[in-house]
Parts: sequence; C-alpha cells; structure tokens
Amino acid sequence: MCFPTGAKGAAPPPRRRPRRAIGLAAAAALAVATPALRAEDKFDTLKFKYEVAREAAMKPVSTLRQQYLDRLGELEGKFSTAGDFHKVVAIREAIAAGAPDPGAPAEQPVELAAAQKLYFGQLRARTKESQARLLDLLKRYGRELVVLRGELTRAGELEQAGAVDGEIDKIAAELREVEHLREIGGDRKLTGRFHVQVDDTAEIFVNGKRVHHQRATGQSPTTKLGVGDCVVFRLRNHAGTPKHFITAFQSDDKAYTVSFRTEDMRIVPDGTEQRVFTRAEFAKFTGPAVKRAQRVPVKIPFAHSSEWMWEHGNNATLATFITPEMVRPTAD
Repeated sequence: MCFPTGAKGAAPPPRRRPRRAIGLAAAAALAVATPALRAEDKFDTLKFKYEVAREAAMKPVSTLRQQYLDRLGELEGKFSTAGDFHKVVAIREAIAAGAPDPGAPAEQPVELAAAQKLYFGQLRARTKESQARLLDLLKRYGRELVVLRGELTRAGELEQAGAVDGEIDKIAAELREVEHLREIGGDRKLTGRFHVQVDDTAEIFVNGKRVHHQRATGQSPTTKLGVGDCVVFRLRNHAGTPKHFITAFQSDDKAYTVSFRTEDMRIVPDGTEQRVFTRAEFAKFTGPAVKRAQRVPVKIPFAHSSEWMWEHGNNATLATFITPEMVRPTAD
C-alpha cells in the first residue's frame, strides 16, 4: 500500500470534514437547543423595538426640553445665591410646569422670558423633525404588525393575532393624529371667529387679550387662535334662572373647527381678575365645567362637538388651553 505522505507503514492523517458540513450540523444543533420565538415573544419583541425607535424619533423635542430645564436649573442656582426670593419662586414654578407656556404672564423674570423665547424659537423645527421621524416609524411598524398578524393567523394563533390586530388599530389612530398635527402645523394660528350663544353675556380672552364681548347670540371679530393658546370665558347672568353658554371657533376658510367641551374647561375661582394663566395655575383649578341641558336650538352654523356649559354659581369664569384634539377639519 502506498501513502502519499509520511513514513512507510504510518497511519494516514485523519480526514477533515468539509467546513459547510460542520456549519450545518451546528445550525441543526442550535435549532434543537433554541426553539423558535413563541407568538407572544415575537409580538413583545416587535413592540419593544418600536418603543426604542419611538424614543429616538422624539429625541429632537425631548432634548430641547431638557436643555430648557437645564437652563432653568442654572437660573435657579444663580437666583438662590443672590437671595432673590421672587425669581427663585418663578423659576421653580416654571420647572414644575415642564414646558413653557405661550400664554405665560408678561411680568415674569426677563431671564426666564429669554429662556422661553429660545425654546419657542427652536420648537417648530424640532417638532417637525420629530413628527416626520415618528410618521415614518408608525407606517413601518404598522406594516410589520400586519405581516405578523397574517403569520399568526396562518399558524392558528388567533388569540395573539387578535392582540396584534388591536395594536394595529391603536397605531392607525396615532398615525392619523400625527398626520393631523402636521397638517395643522403645531404652532400655526388659525384666523377665524368664535360663534357664541350665551345667557346673558360673554367676554372671551385669548392669551389675555379680549377678543369678544356680546349678549345672546353672535360671533366675534376675526381673530387668531392656535394650539397652546390660553382662552378665558367670562360669563355673566344678569337676571332670571337660565344660565347657559356654548361656543365654537371656525377658521375663515372653513377648513378647521375648534370645539369646546366641558371636559376641556376648568372653573376659575370667583374674584380672580387674571385673564391669562400658566399651565401650572390652570392645573390647580377645579373642573370640568358643569354641563347644561340644551334649552334653545343651537344656532352655530357648522358642525362641531361643543357642549352647553356653565358652573355652579350665577356667574362663571371658565378657562382652557387649546389642544390638538380640540382642532378638527370641519365636517361636511
């Protein structure tokens, strides 16, 4: 017998198995040792990845807010060292509020006003960036959920498929909301009019400026209204039992309607002369407003979801901050 290498009579070297064969064997062993992800694990993994990506999408706005709060922390330290009681209190109230108010009072410290001006100066661009990222993420996550729902349905995992279907509905609703926010522009102001029915008189203040004063039924002069604005309604009943009020705002191009429901409102304490409030002040008011039964036909000439309201006393002062949920495309 002849051997290609080695001494005569020596045993041949061990034959090497192909690398691919080893790889296949290891993969098979790994498949046995590590079972495929269960249905609920696939869903949980997908949701976890979405939450991480969502946090990253919102980073431009969350970073801006943190920079604002860091600046307030610096100001608090500066004013504490100087022993300036009133400025320290103002800064601490602003920190507690978290994000600044467009309707913040004019008498606040100039340093705080400068920090808020810087915040609002960058907010629009940061918000647009975050919304664009979030919109792409929601669409991608929605597509992945649809694929997973199909896989689970084919596998007979109907309970988990139903859970995924519920998540799809949730994401679709959020997607519509983000698209709506992008459409109305966040800090964009609508130009339009308040339409009002009241017994007996109503004054309306937007960010402290009186924009309307009327008796009975009518509409305000053209004014501007946007998300984040502080709106105060000062209502007076001069005689008799009826006490009711309803209002809605429509843009002049009739594209958007702002509705006012009792749950959006807070009751301002009697004797309060302020006509604009910070969110921190607003949060301390009781609410919601008291819902009133409809006593007369609604004369507001467009579709809306506003409600009749008042408070418990003869006169009422109600306040609200305009939220994206209150602004909707005008229904046909």
